[in-house]
Amino acid sequence: CSLFLLMALLPVSFLSRSLSPALSNDPVLSFQDIAPQAGLLEPTIMRGTPKGDFLLSTSGGPVAAFDFNADGLMDLFLGGSGSFPGSPETAALQRSRLYENRRNGQFKEISRQVGADLEGWSQGACAGDLNNDGFVDLVVTFYGKVVLLMNQNGVRLKALDSSTVGLEATNQRWNSGCTLLDYDRDGYLDLFVACYAKYEEGLEIFDRDELRAGVSPVLAGFSGEHNYLFKNHAGEKFSDVSKETGILPNEAGLSFTPISLDYNRDGWTDLFIANDSTPNRLYLNSGDGRFEEVGLLSGVAYNEDARALAGMGVDVSDYNSDGFPDLAITNFSNQPVSLFRNFRGTSFLDVTFPDGLGDTISFVKWGINFLDYDLDGRDDLFYSTGPIYPPGLITPFDKTEGTPNLIYRNIGGRFQRIAASGEGGLPESRYCSRGSAAVDIDNDGRLEIVINNINGPPELWKINNESRHSWIGLQLEGEKTNRSAVGSRVIVKTSNGEQFKEVRAASGFCSQSDSRLHFGLGRASSAEIRIEWLSGTIQEFSDVQVLNRYLTVKEGVPLH
Repeated sequence: CSLFLLMALLPVSFLSRSLSPALSNDPVLSFQDIAPQAGLLEPTIMRGTPKGDFLLSTSGGPVAAFDFNADGLMDLFLGGSGSFPGSPETAALQRSRLYENRRNGQFKEISRQVGADLEGWSQGACAGDLNNDGFVDLVVTFYGKVVLLMNQNGVRLKALDSSTVGLEATNQRWNSGCTLLDYDRDGYLDLFVACYAKYEEGLEIFDRDELRAGVSPVLAGFSGEHNYLFKNHAGEKFSDVSKETGILPNEAGLSFTPISLDYNRDGWTDLFIANDSTPNRLYLNSGDGRFEEVGLLSGVAYNEDARALAGMGVDVSDYNSDGFPDLAITNFSNQPVSLFRNFRGTSFLDVTFPDGLGDTISFVKWGINFLDYDLDGRDDLFYSTGPIYPPGLITPFDKTEGTPNLIYRNIGGRFQRIAASGEGGLPESRYCSRGSAAVDIDNDGRLEIVINNINGPPELWKINNESRHSWIGLQLEGEKTNRSAVGSRVIVKTSNGEQFKEVRAASGFCSQSDSRLHFGLGRASSAEIRIEWLSGTIQEFSDVQVLNRYLTVKEGVPLH
């Protein structure tokens, strides 16, 4: 009852908050899929055997944007599927792929030559500098294992299997999403791995019992699985610290996507996990090496009707510009996207309907990304959709191709859906979308959207924006803080107000967006920047006039 009491005590201004109106003379926008001309041509294939389709066939398809060769351009990893023992029919399925950004909007697949053509049924991916050597490493979760791809000076990726680096607990598990965070602030990125159902349930032929095929996993009788936190020991090995940190024991859930955030801004990184048909989890970092699960007490475990929705993907943004990170979660069909507004670090309130995201419930929703596509200083919202049963499967259920991928404009702290093609919005997709990422592939300050489609080619949406709004991008490099600066936050202040963002290593549906911090500045001509590094170091820069470019900021070093 304490939650309802808190809601009753909230000021009306919080429940119906309206920021200053959006900038006038809205820019003309158009969206173009440039994947074919960019060289992103190969489909992501996920299907079972001639005997039937696996339950596993419905998930997977991660995207990770990271700078593999440290040339200042974001490269793209797209997770695929592989063969299973005793299933020769799946042996020819697509492996995972890495595409090198060749400038001018062109990509070249380099998977085999650099060691990224991984076998196995990929589920999630996240990237960060695990050993602080200046090159970004990649973690890929699979059905049955986790693989670390250690970056060898931007030339090759050395694959390290779970059992060789202390991640044995992920073997024979249905691993889903992952994220990197420095939970103990020792300067090294630790690894959190979410798990979905029991391992054996992944290879169930889901048309064996038609009654189980169209209901929630809980009603179908699937068992949840426990999640894991692994401590990074100086970039060389990991150890399972799930029990001593309080991640275990907790009731097992059907977990998809974890994401890090400091929701109460106490300087210690917390964790949120989007769960499918089981309560979402929120782990509060106490700062002494332990977490407390506060999902129910904080108001994010259930929706406003006290129901556990079927959570898929999640992203974080201070969309209403009050200085605290909020949560947006994609859910199953017949459920809206969930929007939880952070009440100054004490609790969250489900504002899905009052803040404009309750209008679309028909589709299964997967990837989700906050991005300021019109550069007005307010994060807008994109999410991908796709049938639960992708086209190309043999199972005789509804697998209608093509559901819309949707984009919403942030207007003063509320969202308004951008209409279909011809009215400034995204055309209806021809494919079955899963993971997505927001990434600036050409460093022009306008984020693109990359989508991994199941049994179809990827999409790369270029946003053509005629506005003259300014922007600034920040690439943070830690010294005392982990090299990727994950967990650090930046406040940018202009004549239009303040923006607040954190560096993180996962977002969307089991995926990762561009980890550089991107700020639209509207018509501002200068900015004040405050960086709060995870180590506790604070740097402030006033009257920054170097706009419309990316700046690299090293911890403790003046900005030039």
